Amino acid sequence: MDHFDIIADVNGWRIDLDKLKHLKAALDGRAAYQIKDLDESDPVKAFAALRAKLLSHFGSPNKASSARQQFCHRTQSEGEAIGEYSNALLKLRKAGWPGQQRDTDLQSQFV
Repeated sequence: MDHFDIIADVNGWRIDLDKLKHLKAALDGRAAYQIKDLDESDPVKAFAALRAKLLSHFGSPNKASSARQQFCHRTQSEGEAIGEYSNALLKLRKAGWPGQQRDTDLQSQFV
């Protein structure tokens, strides 16, 4: 799911409906079986449910590790305001290194 989050970010998939469609299209084998009986009437709930199913069957989420990976791969999207980009980096830095100041890492992402 960490890789999917990076791909979603790079491609600008901001709403859960887009993420749900692309995630479903990418699944095959045992992972595709998780789509069975998925209630898609509410895309936000459906994406969260599918994500939870996949994580429970294929791995456990490590929020700090995931945030660090996303931080290192995060680039400013086309049309994304600098303030929005910096806020995203700040959130990822805080989640990836809780309780630590990582200003040099943050600065290097802007260069």
